[in-house]
Amino acid sequence: MPPKAFPATCPLHVILEFAAASVAAMVFGISWITQMFRTNVRALVLGCAFVGVALLEMRHTLSFREPLQNPAAGMAGVSVCWHFLIL
Repeated sequence: MPPKAFPATCPLHVILEFAAASVAAMVFGISWITQMFRTNVRALVLGCAFVGVALLEMRHTLSFREPLQNPAAGMAGVSVCWHFLIL
């Protein structure tokens, strides 16, 4: 089967990934700034979790390279990412 062309929904996917990372970064920023007014450890832990989400989302978005052109290369990147996260 010949490789498929770059999907038309790819730009939408990238835009939504950036939006998700932006929202996660905003949640972190709000939880970090509100510590000046009221100390809440749970909110700070949740904010730190969301900064992790934002970093993973941005890493996923920036490493996105035409997955339908070479599916094996896309899976190699995923396995390297999981190897990095586990170790």
